[in-house]
This record gives sequence, C-alpha cells and structure tokens, in this order.
Amino acid sequence: MSWSNCLYKEPDIEVTANLDVIPEMNTTQLAEISLTSLTTTSIYLPQRPSNFRVRVSTLQTDYGAVDFLPALTRFLQKHLPHIKTKPNENDVFNVYKRIRLAYPALQGFGNSRESDTICASPTQLPSQAGKSRTPAYFDTAIISETEKAELMGMEGATVAQVRVIFKLSPGFGEYTCPLAYVEYFKIR
Repeated sequence: MSWSNCLYKEPDIEVTANLDVIPEMNTTQLAEISLTSLTTTSIYLPQRPSNFRVRVSTLQTDYGAVDFLPALTRFLQKHLPHIKTKPNENDVFNVYKRIRLAYPALQGFGNSRESDTICASPTQLPSQAGKSRTPAYFDTAIISETEKAELMGMEGATVAQVRVIFKLSPGFGEYTCPLAYVEYFKIR
C-alpha cells in the first residue's frame, strides 16, 4: 500500500483534536486530525480511500457513528461557518480504513522517527465463498485537549474510540485535513 502525505509539515506543532464538549462515556464528537506538536509531525493517508461515496446511513449502522450528522453539523458551524450547505442523510463521504501519524521518537535522541497507525473498519463480508467475514476493528486513540498534555502524561488528554476516518465532500468547501468521528471515554 502506498501512502501520500496529504497534509503539510510544520515545526512546533502537536497532534490534537478540536473539542466542543467535555468528554464523557459515549460522548461523540467530530475531531479534526490536525497537526499540533512540540516537534514536527506528519499525517499520512492512503492515496485512495478504502470506500468511496459511503452514505450517512452506512456510517451510522455499520461504523457505529450514530450521531454523525449532529457532530458534523457542529463541526461545520464552528470551523466553516461561511458554508451554507447543511449535512443530511443523502450526503456521501470517502472513508479511509487507516491513517498513519509519524513523529520524532519520544526519547528525543538523534533523527529517529516513530509512527502510529490508527484503524477504523466495520465488519466486512468475505470476498470469496468459504472464507469467514472480517470482524469490525475500531482503534482507540489518546487525544490531547491542551497544548501541555504532552508534558503532563494523561492529564489534559482523553481516550476515544475512532469510528470513521474521512474527508469532507467538496460540497462542504475546501478543507484539506482528514476528520475522524470518535466516541470519548471518561477517564476516572
């Protein structure tokens, strides 16, 4: 599989999510997968989406993104208020099974790089007779809520299950960052 660096590299940034709500068990949110790190981070998407033109109803049932439309509406109102198009059940999105984040090694020695791959994939039916279906797979991710979260361990961070990785359709305007629909878990 070939990967393309779909975004840009910028120094002095860290991976974060833009949050509108206080995370609690089963709270859902649309998170912008953006670059913000104390060091240089790169985000890579596969060159082609895993699934093209996925309907909202499929995102809700197969991916478990039950509040997809309200979350997308909140995101658009906050980040693209000039867009007058309202998301609805007939919208379709290109969906990715995985995204890769590459960043400098945590030890800070030399030029070594680390990477994490985050996956989100619903149950898949077998492509050939006699094969078993592939079970659903939704990774969890630690999402920074503050710029200081990286320095404070888990304080200032939230754990979320990634349900859908996608890009906005052109009808919603120019927005190059991939987005993720996530379900937050409360840390006690």
